[in-house]
Amino acid sequence: MFDVKSENIMKTSLLPFSVLGLALAVTACSHQSAENTKTPAATTGITQQTPVSVAKTSDFLPLADGTVIVSSETQGLFAINSANEGAEAMLNGQYETLRNIDGKHFAALNAKTNALVVFQQTEDQPKALTQIDNLTFKLDGFCFYQSTQDSNLYAYLLDGDGHVAQYLLGEQGNMLAKPVAVKTFFVGPDNNSCAANHLTGKLYLNEATAGLWQYPAAPEASLERQLVAAVEPHGSLPEDFSELVWLDEANNVLAGIREDSTEIAILDLKNGTHQTVNVDNADTELTRIKALNGKVQAFDASTDTILTLALNTQAMQNIPVSATASVSASVQTEAVDAFGDAADDPAIWYNSVAPQASLILGTNKKLGLMIYNLEGKEVQRVENGHVNNVDLRYNYKLNGKTVDIAAASNRSNNAVSLYTIDQQSGNVAALTDIPTDLEDIYGLCMQETHGEYSVWVNDKDGTYAQYILKGDSAEAGRRFTLPSQPEGCVADDKANVLYAGEEDAGVWRIDLNDADSEPEMIMGVSEQLVGDVEGIAIAHARNDDEQDLLVISSQGDHSYVLAEMTPPYKIVGKFQVSLNSKTGIDGTAETDGIEVSTRNYGGEFAGGIMVIQDGYNLMPVKPQNFKYVSWQAIVDATLPTKTAESAK
Repeated sequence: MFDVKSENIMKTSLLPFSVLGLALAVTACSHQSAENTKTPAATTGITQQTPVSVAKTSDFLPLADGTVIVSSETQGLFAINSANEGAEAMLNGQYETLRNIDGKHFAALNAKTNALVVFQQTEDQPKALTQIDNLTFKLDGFCFYQSTQDSNLYAYLLDGDGHVAQYLLGEQGNMLAKPVAVKTFFVGPDNNSCAANHLTGKLYLNEATAGLWQYPAAPEASLERQLVAAVEPHGSLPEDFSELVWLDEANNVLAGIREDSTEIAILDLKNGTHQTVNVDNADTELTRIKALNGKVQAFDASTDTILTLALNTQAMQNIPVSATASVSASVQTEAVDAFGDAADDPAIWYNSVAPQASLILGTNKKLGLMIYNLEGKEVQRVENGHVNNVDLRYNYKLNGKTVDIAAASNRSNNAVSLYTIDQQSGNVAALTDIPTDLEDIYGLCMQETHGEYSVWVNDKDGTYAQYILKGDSAEAGRRFTLPSQPEGCVADDKANVLYAGEEDAGVWRIDLNDADSEPEMIMGVSEQLVGDVEGIAIAHARNDDEQDLLVISSQGDHSYVLAEMTPPYKIVGKFQVSLNSKTGIDGTAETDGIEVSTRNYGGEFAGGIMVIQDGYNLMPVKPQNFKYVSWQAIVDATLPTKTAESAK
C-alpha cells in the first residue's frame, strides 16, 4: 500500500508551453516523492479467454452489448460479437489505441495519419464523426473528461516527450463537428497514458519513470500537479506502469499494467492503497487492459487472446449535473501586453448619451489603466504605474466643471491615482496621485453618498482607510482593520454601507451611518463561497420584482455567487463562465476583479453587463484579459423562478 501524506506530495505549478517556450519538463525528485508501501502481490484467475484472429492486434474495446472492437496496426478495425464467432472486418486502416467516450462514442488513434478519430457506434459499423489532426507531435495516448458543470466533453492528447493538448469535443452534451483546441502544456517525459475522473474533476497522467501525477481536469484551472504514487525504488509503483483504466470511478480506484508482464497495479486513490496483482499464468504478456460494467479484461500479446480476469470492479456511474449554473461570455477584450499576473480589476463607465459607446476600464498591474469599448477593443491606455483595483463615480465637481471620476490603487507608489472621464467623449486622463500612509496598498473601491465622494483603499495587512475627495486632493477619513488580507470591496451608496472581502475568511459588512460600528461578518467561506474571496460587486434591481444582490468572485472554484443584501444574506445563485466554441471565447478562472451594471447598454447587453477578469486566457493561450457576460443571461441561468415571475 502507498501512504499519501500531504507533506510528502510534490506540488508543482506549470505554465502553458507557449509561455515557457522550450522549457525543460519537470520530473520528480527522489526526496520529494510520495511515500509508498505495498502489500504482497496477489494473483488473479482467468475466467474466460477470447482468441483474436486479427494480425497485428494493437488494442481492443468491449462495448455494452457484448461486442468487442479490435484494432490492427495494418488491417483496420474489426468486431467480435458476443458469441465469439470470429472477427468481422469493419473499417480499413492502421489503428492503435482505442478508448470508450460515453457508451455511444469511442475513439481510435489512426497511426497512419497521426490523428484521433471519434466514432459513433451503430448497428452496422462505426461512423466517423470528427477527428483531431494536424498535430505538431506524435500522438501516443489520450483520454476523455466530461465536466459535471456544463457537460462539455474534452480530450487530452499526449506524446512520450511531454506534450499535452486539450481539445473541446462536445459542448453541453452535443458532439462538435470540428473539435476546438483549448490549451497545450508540458509535463514530464515518458508519459503516454492518462485517465480523468469525471466525478472529482481530476486528471491523472503517468510518467513511466517517475509515477502518477494528479492535475485539475477543468480547462480553466491552474496547472498545479501532485505526485500521488511514485515508481520504484522511491515508491512501490512498478516502473513502466501504463494503460490507466477506472475500476471504480466513484471511489477513485485506478488500474494499470506493467507492459509485457503479468503485473496489474491497482491504486485506491481515495484510501491511499496500492496492490500489485499477477495474472495466474507466468507466460502472459499484458499490453492492454479495459474495464466495463463490472468486468475487467486484458490483452495477452503472447497468445493474441483477450483474458477476462477475476477482479472486482464497479460499473461507471451516470455523471451528475452540478447545481452550479453555466453561462458564456459573448465578448472578450484584447489580451494585455504581457503574460503572468497582469490584468486584475474592471470598472464600467456608462455613456448616458450613447449607451453602446460605454467603456470598460481595466487595470494592468504591469503598466497602468486600459480602456476598452463594448466590443472589447482597446481604445486608450494610461500608463501610470502598477495599478491594482479601479472604481468610478459620476458627476464630480472639479475646478468649476462636472466630470466623471475614477480611482485606482497604485502599487508603484502606494498612492491612490485619480483620473477624470470626459462625459461627452469618454476620454480618460490622469489627474493626480494622492499619497497614503499604507505600506502595501492593494484593493480599492469608491463611494458617493449625500454628495460626498470617497475612496476606500486597503493594505495587505487588513487595514482599510477612507480618503474623502476634495477637488484634486483628499483628506483622511475613517479607518478599520480586518483580521487578514483583504482586496475586493464595494459601497452601497444609498444605504451608506461598505462590503469588504477578506480573502481567506469571507465578506464583511460595515455600517457607515454609525461612526462607532464594527465590521460584521455576514458570509464566511464555505462549499458555496470558496476562498479566495476576490472581486465584489452590487447588481442593482432593474425593476420592482427584483432585489439588489451582492455578486462575489469565488476564486477557489472558479465561480461566482449571488447573495441577498439583507439578513441572513442568503446565497440565491451560483454560476461559472464556460467556453463558447461558436464565438471562440474561453471561460473564466482564477478571477480577481469583477463589476456589474444593470443599466441598458443596448444589444446583447440591454439587460445589463458583467465584466470579469480572466486569470487564464485560452483558445489559444494568451495573456490575461476581461470577459463580458450578459447580465440577463446570468439571471436566466441562476434565477429562473424569479425570471418567470417577472415575465407574468
